[in-house]
Amino acid sequence: MTNPHELIFEILRASAVSESPEAFWTDVLKAIQSATGSSAAAVFAAVDGSWQQHTGSDTASGTTASTNKPPLDLLSEVADSGQTANSQNWSAIRIRSGGKPQGQSETPTVVAVLNGDWNELDTETLTRIVESLQHGLRLVQQNHIVARKADRLQAIIDLSRDWNQKSNIPDLLEEIASAASRLMGSERATIFLWDRSTKSLVGRPALGVENNELHIPDNTGVVGQVIRDGRPRRAASNDTTSVRDTISEDVDEMLDFQTRNLVCVPLNNRRGKTIGAFELINRIAGNFTSQDEIDLAEFATLAAAAIEDCQNYQELLSNQKSTEPAGQESKLIGDSPAMDEIRDRIARVAKSELAVMVLGENGTGKDVASRMIHEQSGRAGNAYLAVNCAAISGTLLESELFGHEKGAFTDATESRAGKFEAADGGTLFLDEVAELSTGAQAKLLRVLEEKTIVRVGGMDPISADVRVVAATNQDLPAKVRAREFREDLFFRLNVVTIMMPPLRDRVNDIDQLANHFLAEFCTAANRDIPEFSTKAGELLKNHKWPGNVRELRNLMERIAYLCPDSVIDAEALMLSSESISTNVAENLPLTEATKRFQVEYIEHQIQMANGNMTAAAKRLGLHRSNLYRKMNQLGLSTDDD
Repeated sequence: MTNPHELIFEILRASAVSESPEAFWTDVLKAIQSATGSSAAAVFAAVDGSWQQHTGSDTASGTTASTNKPPLDLLSEVADSGQTANSQNWSAIRIRSGGKPQGQSETPTVVAVLNGDWNELDTETLTRIVESLQHGLRLVQQNHIVARKADRLQAIIDLSRDWNQKSNIPDLLEEIASAASRLMGSERATIFLWDRSTKSLVGRPALGVENNELHIPDNTGVVGQVIRDGRPRRAASNDTTSVRDTISEDVDEMLDFQTRNLVCVPLNNRRGKTIGAFELINRIAGNFTSQDEIDLAEFATLAAAAIEDCQNYQELLSNQKSTEPAGQESKLIGDSPAMDEIRDRIARVAKSELAVMVLGENGTGKDVASRMIHEQSGRAGNAYLAVNCAAISGTLLESELFGHEKGAFTDATESRAGKFEAADGGTLFLDEVAELSTGAQAKLLRVLEEKTIVRVGGMDPISADVRVVAATNQDLPAKVRAREFREDLFFRLNVVTIMMPPLRDRVNDIDQLANHFLAEFCTAANRDIPEFSTKAGELLKNHKWPGNVRELRNLMERIAYLCPDSVIDAEALMLSSESISTNVAENLPLTEATKRFQVEYIEHQIQMANGNMTAAAKRLGLHRSNLYRKMNQLGLSTDDD
């Protein structure tokens, strides 16, 4: 060797300036060939059980290495013994590669020279060269890993801004897959979502099939294996049996594509549950490595979070549509002093995060007041969801509010997020909160205090930043005294109270409300807006409105669609005193007299609705379940005709 000290200097210089292991070896192999006087120099690494010449050093600097490579038994002997060895004009030394992630085995690396002999060097000099190579490679590898992660992280951060704008899953999956393929150097990338109920996988993007969407059974190929046991998989092109055993040839045929190599990792949501798999196919340069597997797993973590957020967003849209009352506007109609005071109170409390209890009879607009609080608050850009606690039975209500895990009860075939998770960052309106079971009350109190929920049948806490607005038409203090409602929950919910007045106490608002609703429904029915006769207007004001604003709104809807006249007379309203008998004995106690009137009034409304219980409940300003409950209390038959 002409000058071993100069070689060591060149090795250290290359480690300081090289941006990648490939660049490092390109410079170092030239220096080794020059210093040893060899006709070729090359570096080999054992990857996935086979020897591969280092990328970027095809034949090192020689012209014969491509056709005259060192024998494999020489490389294996040196790798196993760690000692210098010679064979067929080749001389090889082993260096220890560095920069491997914790928990991974070292990749054996061997440097060979042709027509040169490492054994010509004394032991001390050879040791110094080997140590220089090991130190230089370790430094370059570590710097390269850090630089790659920094570049990839910055790229993902930039891309995530676009991901957050995606409002549907297909667009999001294509965006993420495209980014992964580009950043990790693969020909294709596909994200598979697992539909457990149908035992199928939905992959997107899938070039070559309709809508770029692939549907396969969940036991198909490598993806099926990954989602079943949650373990990553790799298959290399130099191991044909492995590739054939791992992939699905039927899928390749369907896509008109040939898989040479692949890496696949599970997609796990924030709670660690597998929701699918992320697959890269055909690495552009060589085969996928263990580092690629690690990098893809990190990418998959971010991708799963974006997918989960998008799914929650879509669920919010669905829930908002399903809970949005038709034709209802988020404003309180009326210029009475009572309405002015409530609007002012809503405006003040909306800017805070204080808990609000909205009280009042059925149909007085408690839900409208709650929605106004949300829309005037800092949460207006997030979800507003409503739950009627009286319309759902105890166990199902807890599932509706807090979600459930698979197997939590008989029909829980899949895990499901509840309304608290869906409304994270927004507002949840709990109507008829007095109907909550004891267990649900305890869970609700914990949510309000800790801002976390636990699904039915689950154990893991889930963050839920939700503002709760509660409402009831019952006497909650009386229920607290009767130990039917938790006192601590009552005080937690009742920080601010808004009392909605019954319609009979704001008679001067009736004309404005009636005309507002009538105009709204006539516009929807594509007809001219009729006028009320003088007698009809008086009857509207004199009616007691037991169903309050909801009853008035329902009446205006019926008139808009069923009364074609340009002037609405009193008879069309069907609110005259003759419609309902008032022959209640004067000597009856108030409770009995009230019961008889309610029986007669409910029977009349059912008759007017031709026996349709849903329509009758609507006329009464009640939910169907509440009507049945009331009829049971009064001893009325609840059989549908």
